[in-house]
Amino acid sequence: MIKSDIPRSFHPATAGGTPQAPDAPGTAARCLVEEMPGTRTFRSEPWRGAWYSCGSPQGDRHSMNVNEHSPTACGRPGPGDQTTVADGAWLAVACQLATASPPSDSEFSAGAVVVADDGTELARSYARESGAHHHAEEGALAKLRPDDPRLAAATLYASLEPCTEDGSGPRSCVRLIRDAGVRRIVVAWRPATSGSGRAEEAGLTVIELPEYADAAKSPNSHLM
Repeated sequence: MIKSDIPRSFHPATAGGTPQAPDAPGTAARCLVEEMPGTRTFRSEPWRGAWYSCGSPQGDRHSMNVNEHSPTACGRPGPGDQTTVADGAWLAVACQLATASPPSDSEFSAGAVVVADDGTELARSYARESGAHHHAEEGALAKLRPDDPRLAAATLYASLEPCTEDGSGPRSCVRLIRDAGVRRIVVAWRPATSGSGRAEEAGLTVIELPEYADAAKSPNSHLM
């Protein structure tokens, strides 16, 4: 597990701008972005929801709700074990998706987003979206063709560390991810029950952004 801090241009606790509440439970996070020549600066408080506002060097602006499945909405994932501001923005989306999970007295609420290496969103899901015991990663991957060539270079963003062979179902989420060809995972929180470290043993690169842990824990406070 690689713990990483996203660049100084982005920090959820100290960022500027006024966070906006999600429109409704399950609305994906919005990220505040300022575009400069050749760069993007992400600023948000992901656990509260935030705007995604793009500004040109000339000062023109427009707003974008990442819940609209806009291609490249949050930018390109980082390469390998390196992180970019886009990694934080996509992880914020996964954390907000977790709030759409149907309530459960015994299972975690979680969100997951699969993103191609060019920043195109491929699929998203949340816990129990497609079945009473289905996990977010399972739901997202089920929406994609197993032979989709984009998966080999894709990143999966998960609010919780994916379950291992000790998890539920005939195939754990780690195995589903590996079998799909995805090799890079970015997570916010590693619950004690997640089987920490098994994903690396399966040959996956796992990056933890602990500044998003509170966002991932929030819909699971009743289980803690």
